[in-house]
Amino acid sequence: MEGSGALTRGVAGKLAALPAAVILALLLWDYPFRPWLAGLLTIAYCALLCWRPRWWLLLVPAALPWLDLSPWSGRFYIDELDLMLLATLAAGYWRLAATPPDSRLPRTAAVLLALVVISTAVAAWRGLQPWAAPDLNSYANYLSPYNSLRVAKGTLWALLLLPLLRRAGGPAGIAALLVPGMLLGLLFTGLAVLWERSLFPGLLNFSSDYRPTAPFAAMHTGGAALDAYLAMSFPFVAWWLLHAARRRQMAAALVLLLLGLFTGFTLFSRDVWLAYGAAAAVLAALHAGPQLASGRLRPASVAVVAVLMVLLCGVLALAFSSGGYRALGTLLVLWAATLVLGGLPRRRTDGAGIGGQAGLAGVSVAVAILLGLAAAAAVALLRSGGLPGWAKGPYFAFLMTAGAGAVACVLALGGPARLRGVARAAALGAYFPLAACAVLVAWHWGGAPAARDAALAALPAVALLLASQLRRQALWQLNRASISLGCAAAAVLAAAIPILASSYMEERMSTVERDWQLRVRHWDEAIRMMPDSWDNSLFGVGLGRYPATYYWHNLLGEQPGSYRYETEAGGNRYLRLLPPQHPRGYGDPLRHLQLVPLAPHTGYLLEFDARRHGGDTRLSVVVCRRWLLYPQDCVVPGAPAAAPRDNWQRYRMQLDSARLGSRLPGLSQLELAAFGEPGAVDIDNVSLRTMDGKELIRNGSFSRGQDGWFFSSDRDHLPWHIKNFYVHTYFEQGWLGAVALALLLLYTGGRLLARGWAGRDGAAVYLAALSGALVVGAFDSLFDVPRLTLLLFLLIGAALMKERPVRQRQRRSAPA
Repeated sequence: MEGSGALTRGVAGKLAALPAAVILALLLWDYPFRPWLAGLLTIAYCALLCWRPRWWLLLVPAALPWLDLSPWSGRFYIDELDLMLLATLAAGYWRLAATPPDSRLPRTAAVLLALVVISTAVAAWRGLQPWAAPDLNSYANYLSPYNSLRVAKGTLWALLLLPLLRRAGGPAGIAALLVPGMLLGLLFTGLAVLWERSLFPGLLNFSSDYRPTAPFAAMHTGGAALDAYLAMSFPFVAWWLLHAARRRQMAAALVLLLLGLFTGFTLFSRDVWLAYGAAAAVLAALHAGPQLASGRLRPASVAVVAVLMVLLCGVLALAFSSGGYRALGTLLVLWAATLVLGGLPRRRTDGAGIGGQAGLAGVSVAVAILLGLAAAAAVALLRSGGLPGWAKGPYFAFLMTAGAGAVACVLALGGPARLRGVARAAALGAYFPLAACAVLVAWHWGGAPAARDAALAALPAVALLLASQLRRQALWQLNRASISLGCAAAAVLAAAIPILASSYMEERMSTVERDWQLRVRHWDEAIRMMPDSWDNSLFGVGLGRYPATYYWHNLLGEQPGSYRYETEAGGNRYLRLLPPQHPRGYGDPLRHLQLVPLAPHTGYLLEFDARRHGGDTRLSVVVCRRWLLYPQDCVVPGAPAAAPRDNWQRYRMQLDSARLGSRLPGLSQLELAAFGEPGAVDIDNVSLRTMDGKELIRNGSFSRGQDGWFFSSDRDHLPWHIKNFYVHTYFEQGWLGAVALALLLLYTGGRLLARGWAGRDGAAVYLAALSGALVVGAFDSLFDVPRLTLLLFLLIGAALMKERPVRQRQRRSAPA
């Protein structure tokens, strides 16, 4: 007979699952973008969780950065991640509720989390005031009081997922699912950035001011959603890099390391660089600190490695400045060869069959001479200008020597025992022609200055290898730690040097002081915009109320662009666009957008109704290629300069798509915007058709409000974000919320620091992820993007969970 406690939990869990299932069904019924596909995927996900209920901890973090189709659906108050989370609650509560918890939060953490939840609830209630009946505008922009509920849902989701987290198999079970989930999310994000860069500025174009947004649709008004996500996910690479149980995990970690570095550096966001640096400092301190304290690691060794890294960075940067990517790539290969060759194991029996050490030296000399002659022959013979790049003399010679050395190293590490000594000698012989070919590649690309700089970078590598070879014992060992450090250094240098040397990077760094002053002034203005009363100081203005406060009460005398949906007599609904107003006479317009699939160099028919109110307010109608921000290749179909005052007029015009749709048809967007004097422009019955009559616009009559439409503020981001996590928390939740959150973060940091120093449970990685997020939070808001709020609290919960005592679990599940 099952215990009454288990029966009660099972019934309660199934009852709790029903509301989530009902809400999910209603939202899917009303979902505007391919609802049948969304329904099928939701059913498949629920079936998967019914089979493996704990897999949500893998799939939710993996989907969190990219599962947002707001630019297509038009719904950003409740998005696709919310549907996934509702399905998680429905299936998880149904399957796991009868299972007793296997982990729990420490009592202090539970109390502090409760204070944060209470403060959030109070701020959410205050943000909803004054209460208004829902209409089309309630969930269509950030000026609505209902924005408070949108912001609050991040904390709410974390709270509702807590019972499932407690039943995820304890700290070990949580890590087994959460870590690969975070790394999958990082992989998807990095690939999205690569794709976006290849489609727009060019993958290796570091001189453009284009800054990717990847899958984060929440960045349509700017912000640091992508920055904060990278800061929280990238440190998890260290989990596999330092503790991988399998070689394929190690290989995957190395790939993700390079991908994460490239992604972070090509954002050109200084807060990401600082976050990466903070995370690296935490990981290094908690990995090396205990070893230094116990004497297992000598301070002199750490100092030598640090000096060597600084020297290496300097000489490689110099070589890149004159020899470009080719010189940098060949020199990184040379230094990698130095690491491997210098750490190859040595045995007393090496060379026993060929005359001992003298015989091995002869092998090295012979291989060096043969490869040198082969490389010279390749350079002399392969001079044709019609050859592909890799087949030209210097490049072919480098590839040949590198390939020969790689084969010898493989045999030295894993070949037959009798051949390993000879293979090591052959690899050492191949090293010197490799160094010469690296200099030759630089000379071929950049002439004598490039060759000089490459030689300057190669000489320390050669000297370091010779110093290691002349000692009885190598200066370092080839093991997991040295390979991880070497690969991490190579990835950092390969990603950082080209980007840091770009012209746009120089521009970004030249404006640090000015941008800091602007940030500080903006934070001060945000606090001064708060109504001066004790309740606002104690409880805050309310969640999600900053955009509306800025719109109506900013201290600069400006009014950002806006829009709303109106209904006239007879029930007709239409879109009203309001132009931005600025004391200097201009402002960044708010663009109303819809993605349209266009084919290149094709004719289309564009139609719409328009009218204006007030002053000389003008309408802009263009079609551009864009990912989320930064329109390109725009086509102007001849929109009217000024619509008629107060009376509807129908406009009909031809549109030639030109280059739009040439690379990816789905990235073309119709843009509607108002600008000019104070007033308004009304738009209705928008239509974009092919010449054979196929309609491309969804909800062109605006009868369903925002469905199918999105908006962006491409350049003016200050009206939407306070740009500081700490000031943002005080603005929305007052001293109560700021203190409660600070106490939770301090407690979490202190506990993780103690556990990390003891080398337990990946605590260093959790602390590095949270530290990175808080560094980004020093320069931008975090909690105005609910999925970031959820992720932050999910990481805190996972980091603080501890095993539930076995006796308690047995007592909870024992029969009556």
